[in-house]
Amino acid sequence: MLYEARKFVKESYEQNDLLGKKLLVAYLHDKGHTIKPETFDEDFGVDILTELNGKEYKFEVEMKDRYRFTSELDFPFETVSFLGRKEKWKDENFEYCIIGKDTKAAIFCNSNVIYNKDYRQVIGIDTSHRYGNDMFYRVPLELCSFRTPQIFFKKNYEEIWDLAKNKLNL
Repeated sequence: MLYEARKFVKESYEQNDLLGKKLLVAYLHDKGHTIKPETFDEDFGVDILTELNGKEYKFEVEMKDRYRFTSELDFPFETVSFLGRKEKWKDENFEYCIIGKDTKAAIFCNSNVIYNKDYRQVIGIDTSHRYGNDMFYRVPLELCSFRTPQIFFKKNYEEIWDLAKNKLNL
């Protein structure tokens, strides 16, 4: 397999997926988005669907725990790495959100910006869960939008998640 490090890691998914979704839903709810029912169905597609002012939005969320950042000023790299395996949805025009697990800061970038062949790189991975090559898109910081923990993180994120879910009778 060309990208052997791309395998699904259930343990990581279980630790991070729901937390990321809850954090992002709370932020989007605070910005006036209406959370759509599809958000609560696990179909392994784009994570979150919302509506704002009559327009539909899609969001993919990923948690990062290997480095700490609170804004673009202390982000440790000149580029932001986005997973190549999410490219399969690039035509759906989604916002990709990376959340710092420790700091609760967030980075946003649109799929139309990310999945540009000029940013594509194959990188060797060697972690406790993954080993081998994988494809990433390394996007310059200035093309991404950062949210500090003070702006992004909502302390009542669990309550907002439950409220959004209950509102849909799910």
